[in-house]
Amino acid sequence: MSEPKSSGLSTAAYNIGMRCPWKLALCAAILLAVLACGTDSNEPPPTKAPATIIASGDILTPTPTSRIPSLDHRPAETTTAHTLEPTRSLAPTTTPDPSPTQKASERPVTIALPSPTATPAPAPVQAASSGSEGHFSAVSAGGFHTCALRTDGTVICWGGSYRLSSSPEGKFKSVSVGSFHSCGVKTDGTVACWGSDELGQATPPDGKFTSVGAGWGHTCGMREESTVACWGLDEDGQSTPPDGQFSSVSVGFQHNCGLRLDHTVTCWGLDYEGQATPPEGRFASISAGIGAHVCGLNTEGAVVCWGLDDYGQASPPPGERLASVSVGFQHSCGLRLDDTVACWGEDWHGQTSPPDGKFTSVSAGYEHTCGVKTDGTVSCWGSDEYGQATPPREQWQFTSVSTGWEHACGLTRKGFVVCWGDDLHGQASPPGGKFTSVSAESNHTCGAKTDGTVSCWGSNEYGQATPPEGKFTSVSAGLLHTCGVKTDATATCWGNDQLGQSTPPVGLFKAVSAGAGHACGVTVDGAVVCWGDNEFGQAMPPAGMFKAVSAGGLHSCGVTVDGAVVCWGEDGHPATMAPSGQFVSVSAGGEHSCGVKADRKVACWGFDDHGAAIPLEGEFISISAGPDYTCGVRPDGTVPCWD
Repeated sequence: MSEPKSSGLSTAAYNIGMRCPWKLALCAAILLAVLACGTDSNEPPPTKAPATIIASGDILTPTPTSRIPSLDHRPAETTTAHTLEPTRSLAPTTTPDPSPTQKASERPVTIALPSPTATPAPAPVQAASSGSEGHFSAVSAGGFHTCALRTDGTVICWGGSYRLSSSPEGKFKSVSVGSFHSCGVKTDGTVACWGSDELGQATPPDGKFTSVGAGWGHTCGMREESTVACWGLDEDGQSTPPDGQFSSVSVGFQHNCGLRLDHTVTCWGLDYEGQATPPEGRFASISAGIGAHVCGLNTEGAVVCWGLDDYGQASPPPGERLASVSVGFQHSCGLRLDDTVACWGEDWHGQTSPPDGKFTSVSAGYEHTCGVKTDGTVSCWGSDEYGQATPPREQWQFTSVSTGWEHACGLTRKGFVVCWGDDLHGQASPPGGKFTSVSAESNHTCGAKTDGTVSCWGSNEYGQATPPEGKFTSVSAGLLHTCGVKTDATATCWGNDQLGQSTPPVGLFKAVSAGAGHACGVTVDGAVVCWGDNEFGQAMPPAGMFKAVSAGGLHSCGVTVDGAVVCWGEDGHPATMAPSGQFVSVSAGGEHSCGVKADRKVACWGFDDHGAAIPLEGEFISISAGPDYTCGVRPDGTVPCWD
């Protein structure tokens, strides 16, 4: 969302803008209409830069455990009826139609396969290993995210939105990643799924399973009695498996193939390119990917593929003998007998250009590929637009996290800043150096460095990313302004000041928090003082002694010296209705708030349209409530996010 021009921005329009990041679908049209009077209609919209994840300092280039793409880049997860299709910002394609053989008499395909981009192919992305603490036994590359199974049975996911990359709790025997959801078989034989569930694909049936496969809008699993069960979208019969027993099943886009006990292959579901019409013969393994082709290894060790072959994805290299094969969208990969990887098919993003080295397994996704190396680390190559080809470095342990609109930043225990998510304005591209704190908001981020100076990056249309000289003890980034506490305990703000949010009162402060159009600070004598927009009472704190304060969208919250949380702002808004109990910290977000209680449990309250106000179980040492999602730091330094 582009930032409004200050010249014609009314208070009413400003407050609509405050709400829109958290109610984007409902507010976008209203906001555009209100801002039309104050913006230059001839001004071209900003060009969307690829989202990247960058770590500060000279330690590292791989990314952290989660990535939060912008709304413009996020794969679509909801739609009407059964026309769900991945939404991506793709350049016009100059490649042939991916279905050139479809006859006019054939029934139209209601769910189109994504098209390849026509942009120049970037260099293949080979992520560094995930660190000595992260040893993996399996990896699964999906549409826009990836999940891996650690040797201790836990699962970690990365890429896509924070919804897709959320790692499940518990111990697993296997994991499978689809386009917008993931599923795994737990050690007790039950199936757990996470991610999009619009079509029921993430709601597994009861019972015990030996394996599971996540497709595009459906899922299938092998029951202990060797029968197949499927759930989710069934428009083409993909969730209606045939009777009989199978030794394995592989889930594709809208089709599936299963290996019978006699080693023959049976497929069902969408068959417009022949992907569900297997050849005769006996097979040892089978792989149906998220495209329109299938490959398998026959009992003689040869690779046999069928279905769509417009990029050579169904034409394996002649004479190759493989130990396993994995089918992606328009490419395929396999593990050779010498443990090296062979790939074929479309290579626009480097997905068929594997790195050197020995692997124990390989998994082909939409436009990227990942494999587990013989040393137990994960390496990925190909498209990394959503961070799906960048395994996390698990030694990145965090002390704090700060959530912006569509990006987040964390401070590692070594003092480096790591950011992930939307980077349109550079807000997720921190500078080098060590920091003592970091604060992310809207389209810019600021941090206090170890030398006391403040560094900001991202959008600077209002000067919010141009800090003044001097030494600071803390800094807080607001919507279009920033505030900090200097070493002499005075408060200083910079950036947009249309509502007085960048004009702090005279006095001495221990802490300051910048919100949407207002800011609040805790004075050295424990009182809370607020300034700026007060249309909803968000800048009118109650009397009392406080040890912390947080300025949110249209409300504010503080922790009193006796540990109680008090909130103020829009009258009757759920985000101001703080629960009772003892708290050590609080964070006011868009339309919800969260706090860490004395027992390290998290409590959240407010609107819960996205699930942001439903905290994860377990202990946390800090919390950050964003516009419609929440992130927290656990005692072990990991950062889970939820929405």
